[in-house]
Amino acid sequence: MNLVSLIISIIESIYIIYMFRYFKTTYSFNLIPLKFLDNNEYLKHQKYYSQEAVSHICPFGHDMAFVIAGFLILRNFIPCLMEYSNWIVGLIFLGCFLNLNCVVYILPVLLIELNFEKLINRFVKK
Repeated sequence: MNLVSLIISIIESIYIIYMFRYFKTTYSFNLIPLKFLDNNEYLKHQKYYSQEAVSHICPFGHDMAFVIAGFLILRNFIPCLMEYSNWIVGLIFLGCFLNLNCVVYILPVLLIELNFEKLINRFVKK
């Protein structure tokens, strides 16, 4: 386990949980609302601009924030998770396309993940 990797994962996890569960705004990035999601309350989310600040993430996204954060932290302790990390992050990113707000919120984490090895090598002297 690398301490720098763990610290980056903890920061990413806190960010994901905050943005997916607690962040509220009046602006929505959902330019293409998916109507089939309206049939299920668990997948239903605010799709348009609102007058008062609300969360534009559905209850499923609220719950998935903990799953994503758990993965980001556990991969530092379970070697096979780190081995498949890029694939799992890619699948998480694809899942975010159910709600374009999620895509926008997860982009900073994705950029860090794409440069993860470079960041680790920069902070850890070999």
